[in-house]
Amino acid sequence: MRLMVLEGIVEEQRKKLVEYWSNPTNANKREARDPSRLERFEYQHQHGDSSLINEEAAQLLDQAKREVEDCVSASKTDGLIVDRVAVKNEVFT
Repeated sequence: MRLMVLEGIVEEQRKKLVEYWSNPTNANKREARDPSRLERFEYQHQHGDSSLINEEAAQLLDQAKREVEDCVSASKTDGLIVDRVAVKNEVFT
């Protein structure tokens, strides 16, 4: 059986990825949804060490996270169940 190696992935990495993906204990670790706009912004504005690239990005992210928490807290007070991803998308538009 011939396996196609993805461009840019060396054979050793491919073997490790296939092993990881094939392991049933790792199936639960995968996200079952697309990241929210807020999560994408955070990921795209980070250095490799997870620090944010600049102060402006940090301020925007902090403000958006506070707004999400305020909205979620308010909905709990009202007895409503909210979708956190939907709230994150709404806040970060």
